[in-house]
Amino acid sequence: MIVLSWNCRGLGNPRAVPVLRELIRTHTPDIIFLFETLVHAQKLEDIRTKIGYEGCFAVNRDWRSGGIGVFWRRSSTCSLLSFSNNHVDMEILDSAIGGWRLTGFYGIPERHRRRESWNLLRTISTASTLPWCIIGDFNDLLHLEDKQGLVEHPEWLFKGFRDAVNDCALQEISMQGYTFTCSRRRGKPNAVEERLDRAFGNFEWMVLFPDAQLSNLVADISDHSPLLLKTTQPEVFIKQRKFRFENKWLREPHFQELVQHSWDVGSGHDLLPRLEMCADLLSTWGKQRFVAFKQSINQYKQKLKQLRNYSNPESVEEYDATRKNMIDLLVQEEDHWRQRAKTF
Repeated sequence: MIVLSWNCRGLGNPRAVPVLRELIRTHTPDIIFLFETLVHAQKLEDIRTKIGYEGCFAVNRDWRSGGIGVFWRRSSTCSLLSFSNNHVDMEILDSAIGGWRLTGFYGIPERHRRRESWNLLRTISTASTLPWCIIGDFNDLLHLEDKQGLVEHPEWLFKGFRDAVNDCALQEISMQGYTFTCSRRRGKPNAVEERLDRAFGNFEWMVLFPDAQLSNLVADISDHSPLLLKTTQPEVFIKQRKFRFENKWLREPHFQELVQHSWDVGSGHDLLPRLEMCADLLSTWGKQRFVAFKQSINQYKQKLKQLRNYSNPESVEEYDATRKNMIDLLVQEEDHWRQRAKTF
């Protein structure tokens, strides 16, 4: 099972869906939690159709804030247990290991209401005896080292969140990658980085999935990083693909020369063998072009991971330029998939 959790800071942003689709193509999550969607349920249903998932559940935004969206690949794997403006609780049905519980959680941002978040955690924890995992944007910090910046974090907030986690008998799932999941005002004197996004499991869940891995990803249209939780290593399937002509090839330089060359190589053969040779050559060439495109995106992502460790003006400027270039590529790729799906 692969779970993606992300405070996307608004799905109305035209760049949000291309970035989400890239995350899906790269990591193939089975379940996706999106927080602060800032949209109504119908928008989530439209996105579900675009990304090709079977199931969708939405908690509508509250005026101009909030909103939770959940997508899952197979409708038979998930059963909704409860929800609120700040959580969606589901039972995951697994014929091999039995059922377990997965909760997407969005902590209340306002400090004066933080105790409501902690009490909600306690309430959810007692709702079932199933093995339980909870993931999301908690809008809270556990330790002093979870924050970097000039603005201090009150001790009562640390203690309140720690007490709630302890009362729920939760253990934190260790995270790989960059320490902080939320960055604001990068490169400025008042820049702040925090670890607001986390995943926890109770004892039964940790025993069930002892090799679970949590990763901090890059998707820079939001100030929050996506989290990727893997309970097991995904199986690899090799699919045999039929030849399909791509209209975008017509815009590639030297395309006509390539076709002419393949046709000349097959001279002396009958029509069908020549067509097969041309199709094979185009398929190989098309894959190479696609790989080069994906490599560019991956290079930008790796560069972003490196640059976010630095806050000097030159690095911040390079970070912003790299982010723009990567998003431009993702938008181009989104246009390609829309053309293939004939959704223009």
